[in-house]
Amino acid sequence: MATQVIIPHDKEVHFSDIVNELNENLENNIKVYNKYADEYDDLARDLGFKVANHLVKLCMDNLPESMKKNLDKCRVLDVAAGTGLIVEEFRAARFTGSFDGIEGANDMCEIARKKGIYSDLRSGLVTVDNPLPFDDNTYDVVVVCTALTPGHVPKECLFDCIRVLKPKGLLLFNLSHFEVTDPDGECMKCTKGIVEKMHDDGRCECVDEFDAQMFDLDSQYHKVRKNVIHCFQKN
Repeated sequence: MATQVIIPHDKEVHFSDIVNELNENLENNIKVYNKYADEYDDLARDLGFKVANHLVKLCMDNLPESMKKNLDKCRVLDVAAGTGLIVEEFRAARFTGSFDGIEGANDMCEIARKKGIYSDLRSGLVTVDNPLPFDDNTYDVVVVCTALTPGHVPKECLFDCIRVLKPKGLLLFNLSHFEVTDPDGECMKCTKGIVEKMHDDGRCECVDEFDAQMFDLDSQYHKVRKNVIHCFQKN
């Protein structure tokens, strides 16, 4: 059983301030993330942010044997990279491959770039009209962590993630439903539809999934009813 972390009231209010400023407008949300970029890593640590850890574990558990034997040659694309937290989790798991990324909030991108953990980190938006600026069949793994929500990366962009994957490559992404911001579960209903479309697309199949908590803490505000990490493999 995971250790429960009690978050000081001021930290919880701080996180709620960020949530309350976010909406379904991408331009607004970019401004919010730039505003809190300098504090983002500390806040994530204090809140016990866990989903990145779970996503990396699911990836490592499902890597094809050919990739496991040549980890140093594996290439990973981090979509909506933020400050690079998911790459830090990969490094902690002793993943020795290389990482590229793309992030829409310039200030977040700059913090990630200063960490020196990306080979190629680009500042740019990922939308249906702005496909990933990377070549077909380039990456062994593509990850989209905590970004597939309204006003962020559209779920339809998952199909473009498949495009840049190599055959047998893995696509990992999580989708969450917060009781406080999505009481009717519309986000999860939409997610189910996208997952079904990905199956119907025929280019990939779901090989694993994991129900995980977004945070490791004791807080009613942050209670997550459903957070599913999906692992798809390209045919």
